[in-house]
Amino acid sequence: MRIAIPTLDWDVLARSAVNHRNRRDAERIWDRFDHTPDPARLDELDGPTLHRWAVNYLRHNLTTYDAELDELFGRIGRAEGTRLLQRRIYAAIAEAYPILAEECRRQLHARQTQTGDDRWPGAP
Repeated sequence: MRIAIPTLDWDVLARSAVNHRNRRDAERIWDRFDHTPDPARLDELDGPTLHRWAVNYLRHNLTTYDAELDELFGRIGRAEGTRLLQRRIYAAIAEAYPILAEECRRQLHARQTQTGDDRWPGAP
């Protein structure tokens, strides 16, 4: 599987990530009736939050990550396939957007620590 990460101008990526987060936040009312949407503004965000949202936006909206995970459901080797896919997706995002490399490492570590395999791609 080839993982292609589109390279967008940082301003376009940042606006898209915030818009995506705001859209998801507004949709939460369908699951949680007590939820009050709280739209974020790009000019009010700190760097770590923007980086987290940008990585999430890229992973879920501009790659086939979710579709690939769905394909693994119910298959033998699914857990290892999921870990490998996560490592490859985060590595590809970090390569395309070096400014997001630390956030990619953080998210990968958070997702894979519980499995005991939080190695960064290429690490021994």
